[in-house]
Amino acid sequence: MRRLKDSISISCKLLALFLLLFPLYGCPKPTKGPIAFVSDRDGIREVYTMNQYGGAVTRLTHGVDGAPNNLRPVWSPDGKKIAFRTDFPGNSEIQVINADGSNLKNISNNPATDVTPNWSPDGKKIAFNSDRDGVGSFFEIYTMNVDGSEQTRLTHDGAMRNLIDWSPDGKKFAFYSRVI
Repeated sequence: MRRLKDSISISCKLLALFLLLFPLYGCPKPTKGPIAFVSDRDGIREVYTMNQYGGAVTRLTHGVDGAPNNLRPVWSPDGKKIAFRTDFPGNSEIQVINADGSNLKNISNNPATDVTPNWSPDGKKIAFNSDRDGVGSFFEIYTMNVDGSEQTRLTHDGAMRNLIDWSPDGKKFAFYSRVI
């Protein structure tokens, strides 16, 4: 009987942890408009949009400067722009593009690996992870304005972190962290 209780207790704790962390592992936020996604249907991973019902597919990126992968597109809160990661040889950058595919900009513009962009609730900033500033293989949290200015490192403890999400008021973050 004790083993059963212990097993149930462990199962409940794991379920609670899963439910807490599941949104951090890429569970998309509910959407009322088009869906942004990545596909390699044309040979490299590109960013596309489509309506909620699977029709009207539009390719937004076209081999950004010969980069092999464009990944993790996220909509701005107003639905006018999409931020995403582009892998270049030796680094990754955060790019922003208009929802119609125009006005592509590299906003992180750093030789380090910059990944997992996420818009602030007011759409004025983007949080991201990076291994810049001599962090090595560890990813710290940074923010920047949507135009790429004022890039600021927020964490400094050398833990591996990833998968940022803002609190609804834009004052805090949720993230996955582990010490290696």
